[in-house]
Amino acid sequence: MAERSGDYPYAVRMARQIEQMATSTEIECLARYYAGLCEYDMKHYRVAVHLSEDNHDCPTNISERMQYQNALSLMRMSEWENARGALLALAQTGDFRKAVTWLY
Repeated sequence: MAERSGDYPYAVRMARQIEQMATSTEIECLARYYAGLCEYDMKHYRVAVHLSEDNHDCPTNISERMQYQNALSLMRMSEWENARGALLALAQTGDFRKAVTWLY
């Protein structure tokens, strides 16, 4: 895990490779989500937003986590209205508490 080693660029490369070779949508989505988390931790918020926005084919539990990550990235970029919209959309369509508590 990149959180322990601090080698986020390597983790992103590996996650992107897994995403490309994925044999299921769930694996592809998990790899994209993890790459987005790593980009967020490296303070590459625009890249994290880009990765988390493409979540429409993902299973609901992964999609909700990606939506939450998207909102956090938008807040870090001071895009308050977009972040607010992302959080409101998540609160209306998903289990917001699960998405939040899974991350932390």
